[in-house]
Amino acid sequence: MAIDIDLNKLDKLIKDHHKKCNQDDVYEYMINKNNKQLDNANEFEIDYDEFKRIVGEIICICQIIELDLKLIYACLYLSIFKKKFKYSSNNNWTLGETITQIENIQKKLPEPVFSKDQYSKLYRITSERNNITHTLVKSFSYLDDFVNSMEFKTAFNRINNFSQQVLNLHKIIQEKRVQLCKENDIPFSFLNKIING
Repeated sequence: MAIDIDLNKLDKLIKDHHKKCNQDDVYEYMINKNNKQLDNANEFEIDYDEFKRIVGEIICICQIIELDLKLIYACLYLSIFKKKFKYSSNNNWTLGETITQIENIQKKLPEPVFSKDQYSKLYRITSERNNITHTLVKSFSYLDDFVNSMEFKTAFNRINNFSQQVLNLHKIIQEKRVQLCKENDIPFSFLNKIING
């Protein structure tokens, strides 16, 4: 099935979207907010609303990382095989599966897409994200006055530190996606259309 795409129209839509919500601005805002919290750790009040905000931020950034990795995979596939890419082939991949597929496809490349250390961080992020979404809250949620418990404070510090790691890795992945698109002369709008149908 051929995809009929008006690249000019897609580029305009994406540029308009980025004017409304510039990813770099969002990234800088989150980095600055987290750094301010770390700088003022003794003054910063640990509360459940802030905990939920940070968890939401982590989940959002992890989703962006997953999408960027799928875009990277599509870009690599197009550059290596020089044929149409059907997104349905990786539509249901989890974050971990996507990382594994990029590792596998990079074997056909002269240089790795990510370093061993970066792959290690990606797998750790996958594991920690799963822990946050499935098990972290139960470590404190049934305790009386849980907001003042050591378990909650430990969980809060854990997600606060993890959010910084996620943001730093997100920046690296985003830069890699942009680099691969430029090197292979593949418009981001084309990859975006493939991924989003």
